[in-house]
Amino acid sequence: MEGSICEAYIIEEISTLCSLYFEPTVESRFTQVPRNDDASEVESLGRLSIFTYPGRPLGRGSWQRLLTEEEYHIVSNYVLFNCEEMIPFMK
Repeated sequence: MEGSICEAYIIEEISTLCSLYFEPTVESRFTQVPRNDDASEVESLGRLSIFTYPGRPLGRGSWQRLLTEEEYHIVSNYVLFNCEEMIPFMK
């Protein structure tokens, strides 16, 4: 059992090292497109930069709920601290 664990680890390390020397066009674990990226351009249309990342929904929405007041404050702070438009105001 220990031999197969070591062998798997060594194979993973060798694969990782070798993949660093592949051409950029060769898809590997490190160069593959993110799972939800549909490779389309997103227009800002006046939206904050944090909401312009490309992607597509997976599956269908099953239910919705209202945020608690604490969750709302956490989400608000995340948006404010992670969008480029707020940088001038934070300085």
